[in-house]
Amino acid sequence: MARRKGMRARRKLTPFKPGNKLACTPIEFKDSSSAPFAIKSPLITPTAYKRLTSQEYDSVVTSPVKGERPTYHPNVANTVLLRPKREQEGEVDSVITASACEAKTNTGYSEVEGYRLIHMATFVRAYHAAVTEHRRMKNRCGGLLVALSELEEKWGAGVREAFGCTMCKFVSNVSALYREVEQDKPGRNPADINVGLQLALHNTSLSSTGARKFLGCLSVPGPSMSALQRSANTFGPKMEAENEKDMAEKRGIVKDTLELRGRTRDTPIYAEYDRQYNNPLRNARKRTPFAPATQSRDVIIENTTPNKYVISFNHTNKLCARGDAKRRRGEKVLCPGHEGCSANVPPDHNMGDEESGGAACARKLLEGDNPVAVEFLTTDADGKAARGFGSVMDSTGSVKTENLLDGTHLTRSLCRALTGAKLSNEVFPVRTAARRQQLQKRFAEDLSNRVQAEIDACREQKEYEEAEVERTMAECIDCIMTCYTGDHSRCPGQSFVCQRASPYRFPYLPRIAKGSLTFTESDKATLKKIVTVRTSHKVLRSTRFATSTQKAESVNSAFKMTNPKGSATFSRNSRYRDHSAIHSVNNGPGESIARKMSAVGLRLPKSTAFMLKEMQKKHNYDKARRKTHAYRTRRAHLREKRYRLHSKVNGGTSASVYKTDQLLHDHGYACRLQGVARAASRDQQSEEESKPWMARRKGMRARRKLTPFKPGNKLACTPIEFKDSSSAPFAIKSPLITPTAYKRLTSQEYDSVVTSPVKGERPTYHPNVANTVLLRPKREQEGEVDSVITASACEAKTNTGYSEVEGYRLIHMATFVRAYHAAVTEHRRMKNRCGGLLVALSELEEKWGAGVREAFGCTMCKFVSNVSALYREVEQDKPGRNPADINVGLQLALHNTSLSSTGARKFLGCLSVPGPSMSALQRSANTFGPKMEAENEKDMAEKRGIVKDTLELRGRTRDTPIYAEYDRQYNNPLRNARKRTPFAPATQSRDVIIENTTPNKYVISFNHTNKLCARGDAKRRRGEKVLCPGHEGCSANVPPDHNMGDEESGGAACARKLLEGDNPVAVEFLTTDADGKAARGFGSVMDSTGSVKTENLLDGTHLTRSLCRALTGAKLSNEVFPVRTAARRQQLQKRFAEDLSNRVQAEIDACREQKEYEEAEVERTMAECIDCIMTCYTGDHSRCPGQSFVCQRASPYRFPYLPRIAKGSLTFTESDKATLKKIVTVRTSHKVLRSTRFATSTQKAESVNSAFKMTNPKGSATFSRNSRYRDHSAIHSVNNGPGESIARKMSAVGLRLPKSTAFMLKEMQKKHNYDKARRKTHAYRTRRAHLREKRYRLHSKVNGGTSASVYKTDQLLHDHGYACRLQGVARAASRDQQSEEESKPW
Repeated sequence: MARRKGMRARRKLTPFKPGNKLACTPIEFKDSSSAPFAIKSPLITPTAYKRLTSQEYDSVVTSPVKGERPTYHPNVANTVLLRPKREQEGEVDSVITASACEAKTNTGYSEVEGYRLIHMATFVRAYHAAVTEHRRMKNRCGGLLVALSELEEKWGAGVREAFGCTMCKFVSNVSALYREVEQDKPGRNPADINVGLQLALHNTSLSSTGARKFLGCLSVPGPSMSALQRSANTFGPKMEAENEKDMAEKRGIVKDTLELRGRTRDTPIYAEYDRQYNNPLRNARKRTPFAPATQSRDVIIENTTPNKYVISFNHTNKLCARGDAKRRRGEKVLCPGHEGCSANVPPDHNMGDEESGGAACARKLLEGDNPVAVEFLTTDADGKAARGFGSVMDSTGSVKTENLLDGTHLTRSLCRALTGAKLSNEVFPVRTAARRQQLQKRFAEDLSNRVQAEIDACREQKEYEEAEVERTMAECIDCIMTCYTGDHSRCPGQSFVCQRASPYRFPYLPRIAKGSLTFTESDKATLKKIVTVRTSHKVLRSTRFATSTQKAESVNSAFKMTNPKGSATFSRNSRYRDHSAIHSVNNGPGESIARKMSAVGLRLPKSTAFMLKEMQKKHNYDKARRKTHAYRTRRAHLREKRYRLHSKVNGGTSASVYKTDQLLHDHGYACRLQGVARAASRDQQSEEESKPWMARRKGMRARRKLTPFKPGNKLACTPIEFKDSSSAPFAIKSPLITPTAYKRLTSQEYDSVVTSPVKGERPTYHPNVANTVLLRPKREQEGEVDSVITASACEAKTNTGYSEVEGYRLIHMATFVRAYHAAVTEHRRMKNRCGGLLVALSELEEKWGAGVREAFGCTMCKFVSNVSALYREVEQDKPGRNPADINVGLQLALHNTSLSSTGARKFLGCLSVPGPSMSALQRSANTFGPKMEAENEKDMAEKRGIVKDTLELRGRTRDTPIYAEYDRQYNNPLRNARKRTPFAPATQSRDVIIENTTPNKYVISFNHTNKLCARGDAKRRRGEKVLCPGHEGCSANVPPDHNMGDEESGGAACARKLLEGDNPVAVEFLTTDADGKAARGFGSVMDSTGSVKTENLLDGTHLTRSLCRALTGAKLSNEVFPVRTAARRQQLQKRFAEDLSNRVQAEIDACREQKEYEEAEVERTMAECIDCIMTCYTGDHSRCPGQSFVCQRASPYRFPYLPRIAKGSLTFTESDKATLKKIVTVRTSHKVLRSTRFATSTQKAESVNSAFKMTNPKGSATFSRNSRYRDHSAIHSVNNGPGESIARKMSAVGLRLPKSTAFMLKEMQKKHNYDKARRKTHAYRTRRAHLREKRYRLHSKVNGGTSASVYKTDQLLHDHGYACRLQGVARAASRDQQSEEESKPW
């Protein structure tokens, strides 16, 4: 529509307003501060004209601060701004402009630049054919054949190239440099590199956008977004089918294990269940009245084999992008059901309903291949999955499923109950209430884990006789109470953890509270009442097999590793990525990738197979290591060390001396899940398990200690000895019985037979395997990776004695053709009559990170060329070998995406590219990171210079103090402590300062706090006494006892960097949220330097949420809401709180806009408005026209968050009015209104926090060294946009940006700028408000008893809603034409 209406419509889409003046003459306004901003006056004759760039114009005429009264400099008075000129060229545009002038070959085409993903065998054949054809046609020409840029054809990530001569006009035919995957359907076969790219995306957390960034940083032109989406839609179902087949195989393994143990194949098994949501259920706020999750994942894990395979999976999805698009176009479609719908439940489905998820998993277990029945299902205690699961199992007559509970969740529940218990002040030997509360929390952690340890040890000693365990634990509770008071007289006879030889050491308590608590009779009764719930008959019976849901929760973490960050609306292909994650969990990363490649028709090259085998080997080693006693002991010691350090800090002693030998000598839990945790008595075993190299020294005996293989174990005794075969103990040895059979299993089968995850199980044996002796296990069966490596030993070799290189390589095209041409020329000179093909030789290949050096050998003679590098080098200003530019580009790719080094190797492995080693990637990152930090510091200084330039353009001095906002982000949420640490659980924090002068809101200061140091931890484990920070190579910048929740120090650090760096800037107003003290530290630094006195402003959005929480918890009478039940009243009160809090904010915004930000007038008006709001909710609108700014006669307020029965029909008593008025008055008080008078917020700072997540790997809570550099990369991207940022970073680290990559980056930058502008439009905000109101109306229909299955947009969208609360009164009806033009740029 903009093109149809010409320049006028285009100007509506941009803030350009030709002819605006910056100010009037100084004569007209005696006080220049009273001059309104950009005022037009016909009485004044302009004395100067000025033309700015579009960015400068936006900065001058647009201010993020509302109500600001700037002081103007007389030099720019009467200056008229003309229509802005075109923006200055960025790094990307300069490359594209320069490419138009580049030299061309004699063919009239230019040479291909940059890197390409090339299949080596295909490429050398295509190039050899071109050389042969060129020699036949131009026999005397000695020119070089190069790839021609203009004739290059892209096919996703693959390319088709034509080669042209540099001396004559020869041009070869276009040849594909990739292989195709054969399909069993008509149409063009896909390139294997594109299938591999989708496999890479389904095995990492990269989105399609992230993949294009990754390839762009490598100077490889990536596929378009539409091509990636089409490829994903085709690839996903294959991944789902492969995983369903694999889960059926795993169910077959479970049946085989049952048979090997002497049971029937149809024996019901033990299993565990858990559910994960794409959005945490606590994240609803005001966006939706439904559960905030839109997708859920249910998994069933078998508990028969020690590997605990995932055997059933259900994915629930209510998202459908295609359905939303159709409804926006006016089509009436229902989800699910229409063509191409990705949803499988309707929009009003309750996503928190675990019962339906459990039932779906049960149906899949019974209906698929190798069906399995479940007799015992372990779940957490807060869901109803077992009810739905059991109903399906019972209805089919398979088995009656019993629900078991996870002891770990029960321990956490016990800890919460003990933390909230009301105990007397005499219990803890401290004076202040705050210290008592802190000690009670640590006492709750200690006692809850003590009770669990007692139960585990009791079961182990009583051989899981539940009646005996229950009786013993009833006596043990009183013993535990007396033990905490210091009386251990009853412990030897009644406690299993506290004994004379090794008394209990209270690992979670500080020294002053160990054995010195004082309980009154009331305290004992309270504690006993709480603990008795955990040791009751019902709970002990539900945990009698000591099963847990830990494996299921680890699978939930795997889902996060294969879904992109911020993928809450990843509607179509999330299910397929989940199937890929389950496949990886069941098979391991290396074996899983190999199997997936085989399933989709990809060939696994030998070089990639070796990398995948190494990856699988490390995965298996780490998995076994985490189960060892030594590993668990060390974790327990580290946990106890943190608690002791915290006690020293809070006890008043100095904790700066970080001495490991003083902190580790005390006793701690070693392995609670294996019984009583005793580290002291198992030193030798711990040493052998923690040092695998000792096994190699001691031979087979030591190796068997590292594995569960026990040669000679019997499965069972004869059926004659036991009348009831169910009483036969498992794997019992009896010298009285002569074995009748011998059997040799594989190591995996042996582990499954002799190891059971279920404790206390009494299996029933089949007589066919009685008296069967298991011999030493044989070697494991070869997996997919091993079979490739074995087959490679028999592959055909060339006449040179070497084999040809297989798979893909990242090749610099210009370098490769010159190296190959030199080899061909040398071969022709030495073997003139030989017509053989020169191929790359695998055995002579040299890796240099992601780059390679190749030698070429003839297939007919024994010619072998010299080794040539197929990459370019980056010139360095220091001695040593120059790095390959592909390795620098790989680090740039990692710093711009959320991939870790392991993820990068997976990504390249799926593309059949042999990746660098982990050590090479780490060394490269350590060199690259400081360059990224320096580039971002330089860029932030430039942005501070832009702020100063903007101030000057507005007529102020360059040293004028500015407005800014602040926020902090933690690598671990502060709520995630549990029992792991008494400190704040975060180990890293990030503080950012955002300027509020320009409309772009640049990040101008950043501070990173880190207490992690892997090198220091390694030195301390070796016995060295080092302090962090301070030692050589230390990555920490604060000591271990630093309070990570101290925002005051973070604000002070940011202020110092603002004042000490280039282009220093002073801040007069700092906007923060209301729950930190950053402004205090920031202001103290600003004040101490004499720059300015900083005033703290508050974010109105956070205050609105606080008001909503207060209104939700207010005690109102039952007559307020016209409903009967308490549950319905509570629900309505929550929605009333959301509506009222947003109504108050909308009134404040509209009042300020109408009163021109006169704070005294705003305060007086809002005091009168509160009573008007109360009467408005009762249906009386008589006072609204005169006192309300939102509710008017022409457009009455519609209560968008309330259901129809509550709109204008609430009934307040005088007490209710007083309560509500008291709460709302806090928001409209003088202090709060003054702190929000400029309507500033911290939304930009919070969006930067999201950017940090997009450049740090998932699960990177211990990403110690390079996290700071990735954060700097994220800030650089936020300040410049993704495309321009990558181009600038490439220039900073010495990489050349090829033309093809520049076009891709420009497209990426253009889309980023468009989306950024679109989200600011009135139409976009109106649509979001309508969608929000639609969800509330749908929720009201569902809860009001009417059917909501008819999903009709026209019925749900016609009501009035907020259009844009932050811009004043939310009014959509009067701006239809403007909304239409802004939402449709065409």
